[in-house]
Amino acid sequence: MGIYRRILSVLKNDIVIGDKKFEFIAFSSCQLQENSVWMFASMNELSADSIREWMGDFRNIRNVAKFAARLGQSFGSSIETLTVNSYEIEVIPDVEIEGEDGTKYVFSDGIGKISVEFARIVAIDCNLKDYSFCLPNSVCRL
Repeated sequence: MGIYRRILSVLKNDIVIGDKKFEFIAFSSCQLQENSVWMFASMNELSADSIREWMGDFRNIRNVAKFAARLGQSFGSSIETLTVNSYEIEVIPDVEIEGEDGTKYVFSDGIGKISVEFARIVAIDCNLKDYSFCLPNSVCRL
């Protein structure tokens, strides 16, 4: 059995280690780069399905990559650095376009802006030497 088939089999059919059966839950984008996923061995009333249900209702997301990304956000390795008060946040509407078939496309989902000064403060708080993670016009992934 090739490696692809083996991995697919584990994701679809779970994996048994000792007396525990581990079910696939989700993966984060970092985990994709590290070839890893989150799996869980059910216990009592807690299962992989109940964990995914607790994470939120993602049924309206039809794009597989976006669906996986939303699940994976619960398992991300982001580090909280600074608190931003609600009055310091400006909500900018997403760029949305409706296709000829009526499908709605969102081009700015997950995009955020940060001021150069706030980026500097975050960099200092994270012990980074610079804050070049920001793109032109101070747009970066938050």
